[in-house]
Amino acid sequence: MVPTDSALGRHFIESLMDAEFDAGCSSFLDPSRGRRAKGCIGHAFGYVYNRLMTGATIPTVGIGRPARVKTGAMRSFATMLISVTQVRAGMILQIDGALFRVMKTHHVAPGNVRGAMQTTMRNLANGSKVEKRLRTTDRVERVTVESQEMEYLYADGDEYVFMHPETYEQINLHRDLLEDRLPYLLPNTRTTVDVFEGNVIGVTLPTTVDLTVSATEPALRGATASASMKPATLETGLVIQVPQFVKDGDVVRVDTTDGRYVSRVS
Repeated sequence: MVPTDSALGRHFIESLMDAEFDAGCSSFLDPSRGRRAKGCIGHAFGYVYNRLMTGATIPTVGIGRPARVKTGAMRSFATMLISVTQVRAGMILQIDGALFRVMKTHHVAPGNVRGAMQTTMRNLANGSKVEKRLRTTDRVERVTVESQEMEYLYADGDEYVFMHPETYEQINLHRDLLEDRLPYLLPNTRTTVDVFEGNVIGVTLPTTVDLTVSATEPALRGATASASMKPATLETGLVIQVPQFVKDGDVVRVDTTDGRYVSRVS
């Protein structure tokens, strides 16, 4: 038995109280298995006790009851602290109790002031965009939600159609949700669709994509690859800076997190 006057004992009691019970004592949520484990309070007691004794965590969001994602089966989402320097576009962060999807990031280091990460985020509760500057010395809470691999098929007006590669189930996503992802999206691109409480909250692209150059100026006479860059318009309309040797019709690899040229593929 865990003594209730110890720190571990108090944590045990709090964790047991936070376990989700139905009326009476019919069931509780076991986040580690993503489903409801049937039984009375004895099962909940054993579950919490065993996880504490083995050092395993009991997933919660902030303080209180376990959070869940409803997509047929009951699932929890987990959080972890990461350095601000690890924040990337597409991540879901929990800040002051609200969930935000990171749309853009930009590292700034003004003079002798400590560096910071300038971010553009979308509030997942109301859809509003916000600008947040995070200090690089801080840590933020990253939220891991349920993810499903899906393939982008085609656009139908403002709707974009994605298909599950195994079940062939199709879903339509509005362009407002994809917005910053559209310049990197081509038919047959494999993506990761993020789901929270049964709703799609974002689409994560591969780290890099290959796109064809539709228009760029000829190389400057005497210019070297390392000396200067030039603008190039890609097949999706995205404009990036490329080396002088890149020409119309070339396929280039682009970083989807910041729109940076990586290499020429062909």
